[in-house]
Amino acid sequence: MKFPTEEEKIVTLGQKMSGGFQANSDIHPAPPINTLELDEALTAYAARRDEAVAARAITAKQETLQMLADKIKTNLRYAEMAVNFDDDKLQAIGWGGRREKTPLAPPGQAPNLVAAEQGVRLDQTQVGQTR
Repeated sequence: MKFPTEEEKIVTLGQKMSGGFQANSDIHPAPPINTLELDEALTAYAARRDEAVAARAITAKQETLQMLADKIKTNLRYAEMAVNFDDDKLQAIGWGGRREKTPLAPPGQAPNLVAAEQGVRLDQTQVGQTR
């Protein structure tokens, strides 16, 4: 008989071996790896297998979520164009129209201004003074 190469067959063999050693301790009184250690290894494998499945599930979930988001964005673009960004109509689908435009705040005063063309450096007290 050949040692299995498939994951599930190896696990099945380990489970059968553990059960067989426990049931037939008179035939196999002292295996090199005792049944407790073998069972711990089987439990550790099962935990890692579950982690791997969960990791793949998370990846698949993220891919599916991204696909859903793309579809929603497409529908939002359609809805915005169809109702010309009407806020009331867009709220019917859980979305909103464009925000009102707000003017930008004027920039603050420049603390150190250098007129590069003329090579003149102005400090804050000189800015705004006429020459």
